Amino acid sequence: MTGPRIPGTARRSPLPRRLRRYFVVGLIVIAPVGLTISVLNWVFQRMDGLLGRPLEQALGFRIPGLGFILLALEVRGRWPS
Repeated sequence: MTGPRIPGTARRSPLPRRLRRYFVVGLIVIAPVGLTISVLNWVFQRMDGLLGRPLEQALGFRIPGLGFILLALEVRGRWPS
């Protein structure tokens, strides 16, 4: 049995429950960020592999960061056509 509740005061939940809630909220925030980074990395690798090698052979030298530039153009919707 608990005493009378004072209006305007929140009842604190036990420590394990709060920690679990913080953990779940953290996962909800971090999971989409991690997934986005993974997808962008995958796209970067594919675009660099598809277009980097042919351009390197055509130009005779490698352009560092070409995959990143192509990824940025793709994400912004300014893909050269």
